[in-house]
Amino acid sequence: MLAVPGNHDGSGISPDVFSSVYGSNVGSITWFRRIENYLIIGLDTSARGVIDSSQLVFLEKVLRENQDAKAKIVLMHHPIFRAGAKGLYIDQPLKDIPRDLLYVSWAGDENIAREFLRLVDIYNISAVLAGHVHQDSIVIYRNKTIFITTGTLGGPRSDYNAFRIVDIYSNGTVAPRYAPSTSANSSMNSYNIEKAIIRYWVDRDYSGVFLNISRELGISFGNSVSVYLDSPSSNNTIERILYDTQSRETMKPAAKIEILGESGAVRTIYRVDLSAQEIYRPQGIIVRSPSLETSLKPNIINIDVDPRQPRQGIDPIRVSVEISRGSTCVYRVEVMLRASMSDEGSVDLWEEALPSWDYTRYTVVFKGVNASKAILLVRAYDLYGNTAEGKISITFREIQRTTISPPIASVITITQPTVYITTQPAIIVNTSATAITSARGPTMPAETIIATSQLTSTYTQSAIGNSFGLIVGIVIAVVGIALAVILFTRRRT
Repeated sequence: MLAVPGNHDGSGISPDVFSSVYGSNVGSITWFRRIENYLIIGLDTSARGVIDSSQLVFLEKVLRENQDAKAKIVLMHHPIFRAGAKGLYIDQPLKDIPRDLLYVSWAGDENIAREFLRLVDIYNISAVLAGHVHQDSIVIYRNKTIFITTGTLGGPRSDYNAFRIVDIYSNGTVAPRYAPSTSANSSMNSYNIEKAIIRYWVDRDYSGVFLNISRELGISFGNSVSVYLDSPSSNNTIERILYDTQSRETMKPAAKIEILGESGAVRTIYRVDLSAQEIYRPQGIIVRSPSLETSLKPNIINIDVDPRQPRQGIDPIRVSVEISRGSTCVYRVEVMLRASMSDEGSVDLWEEALPSWDYTRYTVVFKGVNASKAILLVRAYDLYGNTAEGKISITFREIQRTTISPPIASVITITQPTVYITTQPAIIVNTSATAITSARGPTMPAETIIATSQLTSTYTQSAIGNSFGLIVGIVIAVVGIALAVILFTRRRT
């Protein structure tokens, strides 16, 4: 396996520390391999999203010294072209392409970008493989160089978590394989890794792989598929467990490969071949030492639910299951939520939990469930089919539906010989009594209270305003009568 670092590998640490840690655990951050007619070069864009000038010098030196290689491949994390360039065919010199086609980190160091493209052009690089943007993209330059960007294998994704198969021939021909019903112009054209579950473990007394590959993946495997497993000891048994038939069979290795390990010791790898049709069966393949006990059950240490009392139909329920291995690591954890619904019915919700990197903790999330209570059932399986079960109860918090009555509107009525009716039909003044009366509407939901309050305020202000005007009119009339009486009296005297 050949790897290049990405932006998350060195996040939060200095370049010197990153180089030291990466180098001691993975290898050099820049490298090249010459394998017959193949030249493969790894570059580092992890720090700034673009290579630096020293890597340009390294790249040109390697290319100049290996001009006889027919297939030249460059690997790096950040693509040089933005995702929107997908499906583009470039016929002009690479060094002259418009700046807005460059990915943002490369556009920020345009001189480096154009020098890199010049080297790609003059040394006839066959393929440039990248990732980072969580989207697929294919850009072709004059039918001699293909720039391939592949969506993320894990984490946030545009459509699905993806991987890609690229056929590169010794004459330099590059042919990326596309997922069914897709092409170079499709928004996603790589394979959906969610349709191919492959999990691998190595421990002191066994190594094992779990395979569950769907035919929907759309990969042609030819006549057979080879699986490689570490040898835990010099005397091993190779077994295959078929989960669809609950059967176990002994296998013979197709080859035994010895390689030099990191410590200088010889490491043995077994190759096991499966027919192409057999690859679609859910199965485990195990290489074990004679001392491995194959009937040990796994152990469910803890089941945690967050929040502990979710709100009905609102809170997502995050379930975390802590597990210890049985005979082998746990390859599958099923979680069932048996929910008692508010209408007194019940429903079973099934999910397969996703593992942590060390397969000791599995998590799953149920979206807001409108239930009053539930039983959470967990079942864990190891590669030999040994199981463990656990369950806990969940009580949901009921959401209180609050209703609010509109405010009381006080209306002043005055006895007059003339009947007075407000201009608003909701309040009618009774002229047969002098009192303060109250008008209250029916109980209403909270969401209508604002509008109702506004209307009530309008009615009340209108009634009070009109009553005040009536009082003023009466006062004026009384004053007028008094003045008339005084004038009449003066004339008589």
